[in-house]
Amino acid sequence: MWPLSAGTGNRRSRCGAQKKGIQAIRITGNITATSVSNSITITSGPTSIKDGFRINTGLKYWRITGNTEHKEHYRPDRARPRPLYTQIILSGTGKSRSTDSPQPWTRRPIVVAPYDAELFGHWWFEGPQWIEFLVRKIAAGKDALGLITPSDYLAKYPVNQVCTPSMSSWGYKGYSEHWLDGSNDWLYRHLHHAIENMVEMARANAALLGKKPSRGGRDRGRDLLARALHQAARELLLAESSDWPFILKTGTMAPYAKKRIATHIGRFTKLFDDIRNNTINEPWLKEVELRDTIFAAMPCARYYLPEEKKKRMKAEG
Repeated sequence: MWPLSAGTGNRRSRCGAQKKGIQAIRITGNITATSVSNSITITSGPTSIKDGFRINTGLKYWRITGNTEHKEHYRPDRARPRPLYTQIILSGTGKSRSTDSPQPWTRRPIVVAPYDAELFGHWWFEGPQWIEFLVRKIAAGKDALGLITPSDYLAKYPVNQVCTPSMSSWGYKGYSEHWLDGSNDWLYRHLHHAIENMVEMARANAALLGKKPSRGGRDRGRDLLARALHQAARELLLAESSDWPFILKTGTMAPYAKKRIATHIGRFTKLFDDIRNNTINEPWLKEVELRDTIFAAMPCARYYLPEEKKKRMKAEG
């Protein structure tokens, strides 16, 4: 899609689009997109403009351009990841380090490249496109590299040297001062207490968590309990986000971080009490499930079961 241009004081704006087949783009009312002859109309209404202020739409309008208020239109054709750049990454990082060893390999070596997921898409808008391009190129089989998860590699080569890395991070001074200091240390006692309660709930209901939902909802009580357990695990997961202590440390939108922590710990505590007292409120649970739909299809509570139990569940499908 060609970059859209947003006006500064009204609900409509128009920009010329030089892309073939598109002559103009107009932003108007509600969320739909239609194409008529050589124009595209995108409606974004209250999603992009609220009380006179523009909010995030998920569409990229402007290039970074520079450190001034002047911004050029975003040009996806110029920003698209270049094949040559990907080839340099593959040849420089993968091949030379994995195949040019003077010692014969008794196993295929592994190159681990961990990144924060937010780097792709948040800090680097075209990052997801680059990941897709990289994966497709490796999968095509023209390079010495292959793709494998750490767990699959360990399954293939179960005997390995074990080492314990030193505690470190990409944060200030290479340690964890941004996530643990006087501005945010108060939250960890609440998280640790919630984790203990989650482990207790999961293990007390291990047999239930190993079962699939009943056919046609025949056992509503069992299904409701399983939903509550998984939602409690999701709320705990959201409360554990490292963004909250980071925001508290930097002081940017600290009230928002405190609100999110209190919200998720509060929901978790209510679910814990309701499960323990067999008083699960299904309408309330349904509303909470719809508010934050992250990992909606994932049986999150299983994570808190003993490893042997999780392995048996995985083997049983």
